[in-house]
Parts: sequence; structure tokens; C-alpha cells
Amino acid sequence: MDIEDPFAISEEFWVNNFKIYRKKNFRAEARLLGLADAVSVTVHSAKKAYLQYFPNINLEKKIKIIPPIINNFQHIEHPSLEFISKDKIHLAYFGTFYDNVRMPDAFLLLLRQLFIQFPDLKHQLQVHFFGEISTKAQIIFDQFYDVKENLIFHGLVARSIVAAAIQQTDFLINIGNTTNYHLPSKSAEYLSSGKPIINICQHPEDTFQDFMQDYPLICNLSVYHKNWSELSNQMDLFIRENQDKSMSPSLIQQLVQPYTTVNIADSYLKMIL
Repeated sequence: MDIEDPFAISEEFWVNNFKIYRKKNFRAEARLLGLADAVSVTVHSAKKAYLQYFPNINLEKKIKIIPPIINNFQHIEHPSLEFISKDKIHLAYFGTFYDNVRMPDAFLLLLRQLFIQFPDLKHQLQVHFFGEISTKAQIIFDQFYDVKENLIFHGLVARSIVAAAIQQTDFLINIGNTTNYHLPSKSAEYLSSGKPIINICQHPEDTFQDFMQDYPLICNLSVYHKNWSELSNQMDLFIRENQDKSMSPSLIQQLVQPYTTVNIADSYLKMIL
């Protein structure tokens, strides 16, 4: 039983009508957990939650941590992107927004404060969003009209464009989840990028921060403290010190080794044998 996003225990992530189906959700998942010979989750906090919510099932021995696999972009031809101009500092976010779990408002509040404290960045930064924008997320974006000219929305694009954008932008943006039992599926790709990463932590136990703990080019901004002035100082310093920097290929290779197809496949094989 392979669990990427927890089901019955999910409070923030929409599953179904909890008022009607909560008990049925737990009964259904408990039945499957009991039938399974082996169970995999992506992060330790998810394992901890399953042990807590399903104490009557012998999960301690059968549940294992298997992280996400890296999508190999290296063999995809990278086109030169005309919208990545040399005279700007380019930040890029890849992914989807989910109500109650991952929305753009905290990042936009930080960006607004950054431009107030450091007006020169207002004329230098361009923030690119790759992925589908939900109606609720769009409503939030529309409220930040004062930073609108710095935002570029690309929507859903081909894998070749994603690969090129990851390599050609200056900084990658991760907006963390409000939960501590989900790991963004793009985490492994960010790890393999070698690019400076700005991580917006929305939970004290941010799973992306934990996943990237050995990654040297990362700035973790704990927005749940809402100390926008201090956070802006940290972001400004990180941008100014790390523009044009990237990690060496040898270090990237070392960091991504546990998440390659061979190693992830081996983890599943060991789990079921």
C-alpha cells in the first residue's frame, strides 16, 4: 500500500465531506492498512501520524519511509527561454495551489514587504509561476495589485519548458504546506537543480525543510511567525549573496543518489521481500 497523500487523517487537504464520511474514511483506510503486507509513506511525520491514528493495527513493522523519485530532466532538450532576460533577477515557482494546504498569500505578503524595504528589487525581480492556478488562488493574486507587474503566469507547460526554466531561472521558490505530513512532489527535482532555493515555511515542522536539510543553497523563511520585516531582510540578503550561484555537479550527484530510480526501486523491493 503506497501512500503519497494521507487519506482519513487529512484535516486540511480536501478528501470528501468529513461531516458525513469521516468515520467511514477511517474504517475504509483501517481495513486496507490491515490487509496490506507493507505500507510506504513519504515522510517520517506521516508514519508517526499513522501510528497515532491507527494504534490497533500493527503498523510499526510494516510501514516504511520511501521518498519521492527524481524525474530525470537531464535527457530532455532544454530550449532557450526568451522570457528569461539577462537584466532581471528571475524567481520561479513550480506546482499547484490547494485550498487550506498551499496558497500564495504568505509569499505575496513577503514579496510586498520586500519591495517596501528594498525598492530597488521592485525593478529587478520577476517571479514566474508554472502550473495551474485555481480560482481561489487567482482571487488571492488579484488582491496583490501592487506586486502584479512583477508576476508572470505561464500555466501548464511542456516538460521541456519546466526543465529549461529550472536551469535558467536564478532562484527556485517553494511554498511549503500548512501540514506536516505532506511532502511536495517536486521536492526531489528541486534537490537535483543545484539552484538557490527560497523556501516559504508555513508549518513549524516543514517537510520540505527537513527533506532539504543537507542542501547548502537554501533560505528557509518561517512565515508562520509573521515577522515580515525580518523575513524580508533574510530574503534580500539571500538573493544578493547567491545570485548566479549553483552547486557543483559532484555535490548534486551525491545528494540525489538516494532518490534515483534504481535506489527507490530497491527500497520498494526490500519492503515486500
